[in-house]
Amino acid sequence: MPLPSTRFGRPGAVLLAALGVAALVAASSCGGRAANIHETDQVKSNTCITCHSAAFRAASRPSHVGQMPETCESCHATSAWSPAKGSDHPWWPLANKHVGVSCVSCHTKGFAQGDTSKDCQSCHRKDYDAAKNPVHTGGYPLDCAVCHSDVGFKPSTYKHAWPLEGKHATAACVGCHTGQPPKWLGTPKECKDCHQKDADAAKNPVHLGFASTCTDCHSPAGWRPSSYVHKWPLQGKHVLVACNQCHTGNPPKYAGTTTDCYGCHKAAADATQFAGHATFPRTCLDCHVMSAWKPAITGLHPEAKFPRTTGKHANALITCQNCHILAKGTSAAGQNTDCVNCHLGSHIRPDIDTRHAQLNVPNYPVAAVATNFCLQCHPGGLR
Repeated sequence: MPLPSTRFGRPGAVLLAALGVAALVAASSCGGRAANIHETDQVKSNTCITCHSAAFRAASRPSHVGQMPETCESCHATSAWSPAKGSDHPWWPLANKHVGVSCVSCHTKGFAQGDTSKDCQSCHRKDYDAAKNPVHTGGYPLDCAVCHSDVGFKPSTYKHAWPLEGKHATAACVGCHTGQPPKWLGTPKECKDCHQKDADAAKNPVHLGFASTCTDCHSPAGWRPSSYVHKWPLQGKHVLVACNQCHTGNPPKYAGTTTDCYGCHKAAADATQFAGHATFPRTCLDCHVMSAWKPAITGLHPEAKFPRTTGKHANALITCQNCHILAKGTSAAGQNTDCVNCHLGSHIRPDIDTRHAQLNVPNYPVAAVATNFCLQCHPGGLR
Protein backbone atom coordinates (compact mmCIF):
# COMPACT_ATOMS: atom_id res chain seq x y z
CA MET A 1 0.00 0.00 0.00
CA PRO A 2 1.57 3.34 -1.02
CA LEU A 3 2.29 5.97 1.59
CA PRO A 4 0.02 9.03 1.70
CA SER A 5 1.15 12.04 -0.36
CA THR A 6 2.36 15.03 1.61
CA ARG A 7 3.96 18.44 0.74
CA PHE A 8 5.94 19.35 3.83
CA GLY A 9 6.75 18.08 7.33
CA ARG A 10 7.38 14.81 9.08
CA PRO A 11 5.37 12.50 6.80
CA GLY A 12 8.05 13.03 4.19
CA ALA A 13 10.67 11.66 6.62
CA VAL A 14 8.51 8.60 7.22
CA LEU A 15 8.30 8.14 3.48
CA LEU A 16 12.09 8.47 3.12
CA ALA A 17 12.58 5.72 5.66
CA ALA A 18 10.09 3.54 3.85
CA LEU A 19 11.77 4.31 0.53
CA GLY A 20 15.11 3.29 2.02
CA VAL A 21 13.68 -0.15 2.68
CA ALA A 22 12.25 -0.21 -0.82
CA ALA A 23 15.65 0.69 -2.24
CA LEU A 24 17.25 -2.23 -0.48
CA VAL A 25 14.56 -4.54 -1.79
CA ALA A 26 15.08 -3.16 -5.29
CA ALA A 27 18.84 -3.62 -5.01
CA SER A 28 18.54 -7.23 -3.87
CA SER A 29 16.11 -8.02 -6.67
CA CYS A 30 18.64 -6.80 -9.23
CA GLY A 31 21.46 -9.05 -8.27
CA GLY A 32 22.98 -6.53 -5.88
CA ARG A 33 23.03 -3.68 -8.34
CA ALA A 34 21.21 -0.57 -7.05
CA ALA A 35 18.07 0.29 -9.05
CA ASN A 36 16.74 3.84 -9.66
CA ILE A 37 14.58 4.49 -6.63
CA HIS A 38 12.41 6.87 -8.68
CA GLU A 39 11.29 3.94 -10.82
CA THR A 40 9.76 2.11 -7.92
CA ASP A 41 6.03 1.97 -7.59
CA GLN A 42 6.20 3.47 -4.12
CA VAL A 43 7.85 6.65 -5.44
CA LYS A 44 5.88 6.90 -8.66
CA SER A 45 2.69 7.04 -6.69
CA ASN A 46 3.81 10.28 -4.92
CA THR A 47 4.79 13.82 -5.98
CA CYS A 48 8.44 14.97 -5.91
CA ILE A 49 7.78 17.53 -3.19
CA THR A 50 6.76 14.71 -0.88
CA CYS A 51 10.43 13.75 -0.55
CA HIS A 52 12.16 16.94 -1.61
CA SER A 53 10.39 19.59 0.44
CA ALA A 54 13.56 20.36 2.44
CA ALA A 55 15.57 20.95 -0.74
CA PHE A 56 12.73 23.05 -2.16
CA ARG A 57 12.67 25.27 0.94
CA ALA A 58 16.48 25.60 1.03
CA ALA A 59 16.84 26.64 -2.61
CA SER A 60 18.14 30.22 -2.97
CA ARG A 61 19.32 30.55 -6.57
CA PRO A 62 16.55 31.25 -7.25
CA SER A 63 14.46 31.15 -4.11
CA HIS A 64 11.69 28.65 -4.60
CA VAL A 65 9.29 29.20 -1.70
CA GLY A 66 6.39 31.35 -2.79
CA GLN A 67 7.82 31.77 -6.27
CA MET A 68 8.23 28.42 -7.97
CA PRO A 69 5.63 25.72 -8.49
CA GLU A 70 5.97 22.55 -6.44
CA THR A 71 6.09 20.46 -9.59
CA CYS A 72 9.83 19.80 -9.25
CA GLU A 73 9.91 17.77 -12.46
CA SER A 74 9.31 20.96 -14.46
CA CYS A 75 12.94 22.00 -13.87
CA HIS A 76 14.75 19.00 -12.35
CA ALA A 77 15.57 15.47 -13.45
CA THR A 78 15.76 12.32 -11.40
CA SER A 79 19.42 11.88 -12.32
CA ALA A 80 20.41 14.90 -10.22
CA TRP A 81 18.69 17.62 -8.27
CA SER A 82 21.36 20.20 -9.16
CA PRO A 83 21.88 21.68 -11.62
CA ALA A 84 18.30 22.07 -12.70
CA LYS A 85 17.77 20.72 -16.18
CA GLY A 86 16.31 24.09 -17.15
CA SER A 87 19.11 26.18 -15.62
CA ASP A 88 20.30 27.11 -19.10
CA HIS A 89 16.83 28.47 -19.82
CA PRO A 90 16.64 26.75 -23.20
CA TRP A 91 13.77 28.72 -24.71
CA TRP A 92 15.13 32.20 -24.01
CA PRO A 93 18.66 33.08 -22.75
CA LEU A 94 18.99 34.59 -19.29
CA ALA A 95 21.83 37.11 -19.29
CA ASN A 96 22.85 40.38 -17.69
CA LYS A 97 19.93 42.13 -15.96
CA HIS A 98 17.62 39.15 -16.46
CA VAL A 99 19.84 36.88 -14.35
CA GLY A 100 18.66 38.18 -10.97
CA VAL A 101 15.02 38.64 -11.87
CA SER A 102 12.47 36.56 -9.96
CA CYS A 103 11.21 33.76 -12.18
CA VAL A 104 7.57 34.44 -11.41
CA SER A 105 8.01 38.04 -12.56
CA CYS A 106 8.02 36.69 -16.11
CA HIS A 107 6.39 33.30 -15.64
CA THR A 108 2.98 34.51 -14.58
CA LYS A 109 1.03 31.83 -16.42
CA GLY A 110 3.29 28.82 -16.03
CA PHE A 111 6.71 27.36 -16.73
CA ALA A 112 6.00 25.12 -19.69
CA GLN A 113 7.19 26.11 -23.14
CA GLY A 114 4.79 28.59 -24.68
CA ASP A 115 3.31 29.74 -21.35
CA THR A 116 5.51 32.85 -21.20
CA SER A 117 5.91 35.36 -24.03
CA LYS A 118 9.39 36.26 -25.25
CA ASP A 119 8.31 39.75 -26.36
CA CYS A 120 9.99 42.44 -24.26
CA GLN A 121 6.83 44.48 -23.96
CA SER A 122 5.02 41.57 -22.29
CA CYS A 123 7.16 42.33 -19.20
CA HIS A 124 8.23 45.91 -19.87
CA ARG A 125 5.03 47.54 -21.08
CA LYS A 126 4.81 49.58 -17.86
CA ASP A 127 8.34 50.88 -18.44
CA TYR A 128 7.40 51.74 -22.01
CA ASP A 129 4.27 53.62 -20.95
CA ALA A 130 6.09 55.47 -18.16
CA ALA A 131 9.03 56.64 -20.32
CA LYS A 132 9.30 60.44 -20.37
CA ASN A 133 12.57 61.27 -22.10
CA PRO A 134 11.38 60.77 -24.72
CA VAL A 135 7.72 59.81 -24.25
CA HIS A 136 7.27 56.39 -25.87
CA THR A 137 3.51 55.87 -25.83
CA GLY A 138 1.92 56.23 -29.22
CA GLY A 139 5.15 57.04 -30.98
CA TYR A 140 7.59 54.18 -30.59
CA PRO A 141 7.49 50.53 -31.66
CA LEU A 142 6.87 47.95 -28.94
CA ASP A 143 9.96 46.02 -30.02
CA CYS A 144 12.13 47.24 -27.12
CA ALA A 145 15.23 45.48 -28.48
CA VAL A 146 15.44 48.08 -31.27
CA CYS A 147 16.73 50.64 -28.76
CA HIS A 148 17.50 48.71 -25.55
CA SER A 149 19.52 45.71 -24.43
CA ASP A 150 19.42 43.36 -21.45
CA VAL A 151 22.57 45.03 -20.07
CA GLY A 152 20.28 47.76 -18.80
CA PHE A 153 17.09 49.52 -19.76
CA LYS A 154 18.93 52.83 -19.39
CA PRO A 155 20.68 54.29 -21.21
CA SER A 156 19.31 53.34 -24.57
CA THR A 157 21.79 51.45 -26.73
CA TYR A 158 20.32 52.67 -29.99
CA LYS A 159 22.88 54.40 -32.20
CA HIS A 160 21.18 56.93 -34.41
CA ALA A 161 22.22 56.59 -38.04
CA TRP A 162 22.24 60.39 -38.30
CA PRO A 163 24.21 62.23 -35.59
CA LEU A 164 22.00 63.84 -32.97
CA GLU A 165 23.84 66.97 -31.89
CA GLY A 166 22.90 70.23 -30.22
CA LYS A 167 19.15 70.81 -30.11
CA HIS A 168 18.52 67.59 -32.01
CA ALA A 169 19.72 65.60 -29.00
CA THR A 170 16.69 66.71 -26.96
CA ALA A 171 14.12 66.80 -29.75
CA ALA A 172 11.22 64.36 -29.51
CA CYS A 173 11.80 61.50 -31.93
CA VAL A 174 8.29 61.75 -33.34
CA GLY A 175 9.07 65.35 -34.31
CA CYS A 176 11.11 63.94 -37.20
CA HIS A 177 9.75 60.40 -37.38
CA THR A 178 6.21 61.33 -38.31
CA GLY A 179 3.23 59.27 -39.34
CA GLN A 180 0.85 56.88 -37.61
CA PRO A 181 2.55 54.65 -36.81
CA PRO A 182 5.76 56.70 -36.97
CA LYS A 183 8.09 56.10 -39.88
CA TRP A 184 11.55 55.05 -38.72
CA LEU A 185 13.35 53.81 -41.79
CA GLY A 186 13.84 56.22 -44.66
CA THR A 187 13.24 59.40 -42.66
CA PRO A 188 14.71 62.30 -44.70
CA LYS A 189 17.84 63.99 -43.39
CA GLU A 190 17.47 67.32 -45.20
CA CYS A 191 16.96 70.26 -42.81
CA LYS A 192 14.10 71.66 -44.87
CA ASP A 193 12.11 68.45 -44.39
CA CYS A 194 11.69 69.35 -40.71
CA HIS A 195 12.35 73.10 -40.70
CA GLN A 196 10.49 74.41 -43.75
CA LYS A 197 7.87 76.01 -41.50
CA ASP A 198 10.60 77.81 -39.55
CA ALA A 199 12.10 79.11 -42.77
CA ASP A 200 8.72 80.25 -44.07
CA ALA A 201 7.95 82.07 -40.81
CA ALA A 202 11.34 83.81 -40.54
CA LYS A 203 11.01 87.61 -40.53
CA ASN A 204 14.46 88.94 -39.75
CA PRO A 205 15.35 88.50 -42.50
CA VAL A 206 12.48 87.07 -44.55
CA HIS A 207 13.79 83.78 -45.94
CA LEU A 208 11.55 83.58 -49.00
CA GLY A 209 13.86 82.94 -51.91
CA PHE A 210 16.75 81.75 -49.75
CA ALA A 211 18.54 78.50 -50.48
CA SER A 212 17.11 75.48 -48.64
CA THR A 213 20.53 74.46 -47.32
CA CYS A 214 19.88 75.65 -43.77
CA THR A 215 23.38 74.69 -42.63
CA ASP A 216 24.76 77.59 -44.68
CA CYS A 217 23.57 79.93 -41.93
CA HIS A 218 22.40 77.77 -39.00
CA SER A 219 23.82 75.02 -36.79
CA PRO A 220 22.28 72.28 -34.61
CA ALA A 221 23.36 74.26 -31.53
CA GLY A 222 20.35 76.51 -32.09
CA TRP A 223 18.17 77.91 -34.86
CA ARG A 224 18.74 81.36 -33.39
CA PRO A 225 20.94 83.28 -33.64
CA SER A 226 22.25 82.43 -37.07
CA SER A 227 25.76 81.05 -36.94
CA TYR A 228 26.62 82.55 -40.30
CA VAL A 229 29.52 85.01 -40.26
CA HIS A 230 29.12 87.42 -43.16
CA LYS A 231 32.38 87.79 -45.06
CA TRP A 232 31.54 91.41 -45.83
CA PRO A 233 30.74 93.56 -42.76
CA LEU A 234 27.05 94.34 -42.40
CA GLN A 235 26.86 97.81 -40.91
CA GLY A 236 24.30 100.58 -40.68
CA LYS A 237 21.34 100.05 -43.00
CA HIS A 238 22.88 96.89 -44.37
CA VAL A 239 22.04 95.12 -41.11
CA LEU A 240 18.32 95.47 -41.85
CA VAL A 241 18.40 94.71 -45.56
CA ALA A 242 16.85 91.42 -46.66
CA CYS A 243 19.59 89.06 -47.78
CA ASN A 244 17.99 88.44 -51.17
CA GLN A 245 18.22 92.16 -51.95
CA CYS A 246 21.94 91.66 -52.51
CA HIS A 247 21.94 87.93 -53.13
CA THR A 248 19.73 87.94 -56.20
CA GLY A 249 18.69 85.20 -58.57
CA ASN A 250 16.48 82.14 -58.36
CA PRO A 251 17.83 80.41 -56.43
CA PRO A 252 19.69 83.34 -54.85
CA LYS A 253 23.37 83.63 -55.58
CA TYR A 254 25.52 83.67 -52.45
CA ALA A 255 29.07 82.87 -53.49
CA GLY A 256 30.66 85.59 -55.59
CA THR A 257 28.17 88.35 -54.74
CA THR A 258 29.79 91.72 -55.43
CA THR A 259 30.92 93.82 -52.49
CA ASP A 260 31.10 96.97 -54.60
CA CYS A 261 28.53 99.58 -53.60
CA TYR A 262 27.59 100.35 -57.18
CA GLY A 263 26.88 96.68 -57.79
CA CYS A 264 23.80 96.96 -55.55
CA HIS A 265 23.10 100.71 -55.75
CA LYS A 266 23.35 101.29 -59.50
CA ALA A 267 19.64 102.01 -59.86
CA ALA A 268 19.68 104.51 -57.00
CA ALA A 269 22.82 106.18 -58.33
CA ASP A 270 21.48 106.48 -61.86
CA ALA A 271 18.07 107.70 -60.73
CA THR A 272 19.34 110.36 -58.35
CA GLN A 273 17.80 113.81 -58.49
CA PHE A 274 21.18 115.32 -59.19
CA ALA A 275 21.57 115.67 -62.91
CA GLY A 276 24.56 113.82 -64.27
CA HIS A 277 25.13 111.80 -61.12
CA ALA A 278 25.88 108.85 -63.37
CA THR A 279 29.13 110.58 -64.32
CA PHE A 280 30.29 110.65 -60.70
CA PRO A 281 32.93 108.16 -59.67
CA ARG A 282 31.51 104.88 -58.43
CA THR A 283 33.28 105.13 -55.12
CA CYS A 284 30.01 105.73 -53.31
CA LEU A 285 31.68 105.98 -49.92
CA ASP A 286 33.26 109.26 -51.02
CA CYS A 287 29.91 110.93 -50.40
CA HIS A 288 27.68 108.36 -48.70
CA VAL A 289 27.80 106.31 -45.54
CA MET A 290 26.20 102.97 -44.65
CA SER A 291 23.90 104.51 -42.05
CA ALA A 292 21.82 106.02 -44.88
CA TRP A 293 22.04 106.54 -48.62
CA LYS A 294 20.42 109.97 -48.25
CA PRO A 295 21.43 112.62 -47.64
CA ALA A 296 24.94 112.46 -49.01
CA ILE A 297 27.35 113.72 -46.40
CA THR A 298 30.18 116.17 -46.66
CA GLY A 299 32.20 114.52 -43.98
CA LEU A 300 34.05 112.55 -46.60
CA HIS A 301 34.76 115.65 -48.71
CA PRO A 302 38.54 116.31 -48.88
CA GLU A 303 38.32 118.64 -45.89
CA ALA A 304 42.06 119.16 -45.60
CA LYS A 305 42.13 120.67 -49.08
CA PHE A 306 38.73 122.28 -49.27
CA PRO A 307 36.53 122.17 -46.15
CA ARG A 308 32.77 121.91 -46.46
CA THR A 309 32.04 121.69 -42.76
CA THR A 310 33.68 124.99 -41.76
CA GLY A 311 34.11 128.46 -43.19
CA LYS A 312 32.01 130.19 -45.85
CA HIS A 313 31.20 126.92 -47.62
CA ALA A 314 29.55 125.34 -44.55
CA ASN A 315 26.16 126.19 -45.96
CA ALA A 316 23.39 123.65 -46.39
CA LEU A 317 22.12 125.52 -49.43
CA ILE A 318 25.29 124.75 -51.34
CA THR A 319 24.78 121.50 -53.23
CA CYS A 320 27.35 119.33 -54.88
CA GLN A 321 26.39 120.39 -58.40
CA ASN A 322 26.80 124.09 -57.52
CA CYS A 323 30.56 123.56 -57.54
CA HIS A 324 30.95 120.35 -59.53
CA ILE A 325 29.82 120.97 -63.08
CA LEU A 326 29.21 117.48 -64.37
CA ALA A 327 29.34 118.55 -67.99
CA LYS A 328 32.97 119.44 -67.43
CA GLY A 329 34.08 116.02 -66.32
CA THR A 330 34.36 113.89 -63.22
CA SER A 331 34.42 115.19 -59.69
CA ALA A 332 37.41 112.99 -58.87
CA ALA A 333 40.29 115.16 -57.64
CA GLY A 334 38.17 118.25 -58.26
CA GLN A 335 38.49 118.04 -62.04
CA ASN A 336 35.08 119.54 -62.65
CA THR A 337 35.21 122.05 -59.78
CA ASP A 338 34.19 125.49 -61.12
CA CYS A 339 34.44 128.22 -58.51
CA VAL A 340 33.32 130.97 -60.93
CA ASN A 341 30.12 129.09 -61.63
CA CYS A 342 29.12 129.67 -58.04
CA HIS A 343 30.68 133.06 -57.35
CA LEU A 344 28.68 135.31 -59.65
CA GLY A 345 28.37 139.08 -59.57
CA SER A 346 31.74 140.68 -58.93
CA HIS A 347 33.34 137.31 -59.51
CA ILE A 348 32.49 136.98 -63.14
CA ARG A 349 35.67 136.39 -65.04
CA PRO A 350 36.46 139.96 -66.29
CA ASP A 351 35.92 141.44 -62.86
CA ILE A 352 38.08 138.74 -61.28
CA ASP A 353 40.88 139.46 -63.71
CA THR A 354 40.64 143.23 -63.04
CA ARG A 355 40.54 142.79 -59.29
CA HIS A 356 43.59 140.58 -59.26
CA ALA A 357 45.45 143.01 -61.48
CA GLN A 358 44.66 145.82 -59.07
CA LEU A 359 45.94 143.70 -56.20
CA ASN A 360 49.03 142.98 -58.23
CA VAL A 361 48.65 139.26 -57.51
CA PRO A 362 51.78 137.51 -58.74
CA ASN A 363 51.42 134.73 -61.28
CA TYR A 364 47.70 135.33 -61.69
CA PRO A 365 46.63 133.33 -64.76
CA VAL A 366 44.98 136.00 -66.90
CA ALA A 367 42.37 134.45 -69.17
CA ALA A 368 43.06 131.07 -67.62
CA VAL A 369 41.07 128.25 -69.16
CA ALA A 370 41.33 125.68 -66.38
CA THR A 371 37.96 125.15 -64.74
CA ASN A 372 39.32 125.06 -61.22
CA PHE A 373 42.13 127.59 -61.65
CA CYS A 374 41.04 129.39 -58.46
CA LEU A 375 42.17 126.41 -56.40
CA GLN A 376 45.76 127.14 -57.36
CA CYS A 377 45.76 130.06 -54.95
CA HIS A 378 42.71 129.30 -52.86
CA PRO A 379 43.00 125.59 -52.15
CA GLY A 380 41.01 125.95 -48.95
CA GLY A 381 38.36 128.28 -50.30
CA LEU A 382 37.24 131.06 -48.02
CA ARG A 383 37.74 129.62 -44.58
